[in-house]
Amino acid sequence: MSEPRTTKQNNSLHEGLKNLANTFNDAGLDMKKVLKPGVDIPWTKASAKEFLFNPISMVMFDGRTSSQLDTVETQDVWKVMIRHTGEKHGVTVDWPSQQNGGKA
Repeated sequence: MSEPRTTKQNNSLHEGLKNLANTFNDAGLDMKKVLKPGVDIPWTKASAKEFLFNPISMVMFDGRTSSQLDTVETQDVWKVMIRHTGEKHGVTVDWPSQQNGGKA
């Protein structure tokens, strides 16, 4: 198993989820369009984590959510999530890094 997730990686995960939520909202893809028909629900960092990141994490890593993942597992879930959102909705967001203005 890799090292536990670092504070910097945790900050990057939350920054990335915020960026993903904003990108969905800017593209007019509210939660209704992506997940739940019937109600206009804007994305937030928390909803991106609860409805996208953690469900993928739980399937990939035996029921574990973001707080229980190590550094490699966190990146693996991010890649799967962004591949899915890109293929299904045309929305991709890079993992935040110092090079692209994130909190890496």
